[in-house]
Amino acid sequence: RRALAVDPAHQQARINVALQRNEQGDYATASRELARVLATDPSRSDAHYSRAWALERLGEVSEAEGHYEEAIRLRPDYIDAWLNLAALHHRHGVVDDAVRSYDHTLRLLEALEDPSKWELVVMVRNNLGVALQQQGKIPEAVDQHSEALRLVADQLRVDAGVVEWQYRQRPTREGQAVHWDTLIHTLAHLWKARRSGNSWEGWEERSRALVALVCTKQLGIADVVACKHHLRPSRDLMQNFTSAIMPFETLGSDLPLAFRHTVATAQVEPLLSLSKRLSPPAPPPPVHRLKVGYLSFDFNDHPTTHLVEGLFVHHRRRAEQSLVEAAALSYGKDDGSTYRSAVESQAMPFLDLAGLGHDSAVSAIRDLGVHVIVDLQGPTLGSRVEITAMRAAPVQASYLIFPGTTGGGFTDYLIADQVVTPPETAKFFDEKLVLVPGSYQVNFYERQVPELAKLGVGDHQTSPSLDTALESLGWAREETFIFCNFNKNDKLEPGSFGVWMHVLAATPQSLLWLLRPSQRLASSGIENNLATLAAAHGVHPKRIVFADRVPKAAHLRRHEEAGLFLDTFLYGAHSTATDALRGGLPLLTFPGGAFPERVGESLLRAAGNLQPLLLCVGKKDFQASAGLLAAKRQQALRVIRQGLGGGLWASAAKGHAPPRGLFDTASFTAEMERAVGAMWEVHASGSAPKNLVLDGHRHRSSFL
Repeated sequence: RRALAVDPAHQQARINVALQRNEQGDYATASRELARVLATDPSRSDAHYSRAWALERLGEVSEAEGHYEEAIRLRPDYIDAWLNLAALHHRHGVVDDAVRSYDHTLRLLEALEDPSKWELVVMVRNNLGVALQQQGKIPEAVDQHSEALRLVADQLRVDAGVVEWQYRQRPTREGQAVHWDTLIHTLAHLWKARRSGNSWEGWEERSRALVALVCTKQLGIADVVACKHHLRPSRDLMQNFTSAIMPFETLGSDLPLAFRHTVATAQVEPLLSLSKRLSPPAPPPPVHRLKVGYLSFDFNDHPTTHLVEGLFVHHRRRAEQSLVEAAALSYGKDDGSTYRSAVESQAMPFLDLAGLGHDSAVSAIRDLGVHVIVDLQGPTLGSRVEITAMRAAPVQASYLIFPGTTGGGFTDYLIADQVVTPPETAKFFDEKLVLVPGSYQVNFYERQVPELAKLGVGDHQTSPSLDTALESLGWAREETFIFCNFNKNDKLEPGSFGVWMHVLAATPQSLLWLLRPSQRLASSGIENNLATLAAAHGVHPKRIVFADRVPKAAHLRRHEEAGLFLDTFLYGAHSTATDALRGGLPLLTFPGGAFPERVGESLLRAAGNLQPLLLCVGKKDFQASAGLLAAKRQQALRVIRQGLGGGLWASAAKGHAPPRGLFDTASFTAEMERAVGAMWEVHASGSAPKNLVLDGHRHRSSFL
């Protein structure tokens, strides 16, 4: 600053000030200073790079991309610019471009032949591995992470072959804390890649080793057992390291609730300062009509919109009788689907934030007059948590997609129900709980009714994959019992799959029908991995059948071909479970201790009086009940199917009857409006957020 006071044209001094501002998190000032430099000398590649870095953190993605590209044009071997451009593309879903840029960065680093750059090489290989995994190239991703692990092991002077197993015996040296952090992140990437490919060899040992390392080296707690005492992570460690296990990744693992809470808290800690970047929302004037804003990346042909489309439909239908308006706050891409256009037409209004930076997006939401944000994303892939961290609305709630705590700080409420979040789990949520009657999960199948009605009752043909499997086994369709699970393969894990194999082994002439991995995973080897695992359990691989991906109506209709839907244990079926129930297919489940393990019970209880036959009390009961229901298929399952109304396709063919219970979207929308009103009234009264139970006429809002 002193140099600039003497000579305002001193460009290097201005760049130094900007770099200091970037380090302090004052990205807006850094960007302005660098813009002044570039206005005078647009050939400064370092200024383009640093301004891109600042703009990216302000959420100005397109402008940041342009400056990274200009820095590279001016200096083609600019490694940091190539790496950050790749990371920017990666974070915003342009995975193919990210892979190309990571690969080019790696080639530039290898050409340097500089051993001191090993950590940067490890970072690039790990990032490239993650991107390859997203492309469905699982074996290639595993190769990248394995090579990264070898490089780290060389620095720690241990054998990469044992580094995953004997972590307590590794030698340590002074100053190796950063190396440990690099090691843990590399192990985590390798763990995730293997998991995504359903490669489970040594799974329990690897998982325990990784969790122990995260606890001791990153979160500053003794071990995962200590998490049972609800310990907070060490703030000193949190300032330097982030957990290699992300909040979403804890959901499908057998981990204590307190550990999940600790990971979420550590993840959100660096974002807390964002609340100071903009002034807080102005005190609201007296409100006569509430505006709720549903915030999401996935307003397109995605399970999120398959579920929430009905909220927008029924909010609009109720607009005159209620005093709640529903806006869609979208920061994802337009996929051109009918789902996207439906939300755009039903929302009041549809606000496209995709091209706006974080500050501008928050300002746009505030200008719209949103009173309550319902964040449909949470800490998942594609989320822009900065929007809620900057307090875009006076009241903010998490809902639907992330079944766990966000770590608090800027999310006031979690909308759930009394089954998925029983009282004993409340201490593991930083949010206050809003418990709606019935199940928390909204469902909507109205758009499939006309398509199903066209099919008619007798027009459906057996799925080709089933025909092929039955023919190869020499089994008649009417004599074969079909178990199924149509979750994505990343919800599968050894415990669930092992029990399913025991069920198949104990049930003669039975098949397990799974959803075929998506097209991008076609070369990943997942189907072969699962077939091999089945054989290891003594089950013929031909008894594992994969269903092709088909349009929603056809998918609902094919549920009639199966006899029983077997739930996963650690991360249960959510929308796939309601697809089964709406398709007239019984769901067998049992509740665990965490939110994602209890959704099946929540759905069953809301669907009708089905839980005596379908709600189990543990793995052994689940296994025995599956075999019993298969043996008594003619009696028990017929009764259950009748209780489900025979499936949506049957009611569509006969003339659509109004949905009830779990599938009554109109009634659920009314409850959601009541929840929004209750949260707002607490805020308007000047009180801190508090737990709310919407039961009967309790918390009836003046807005409804």
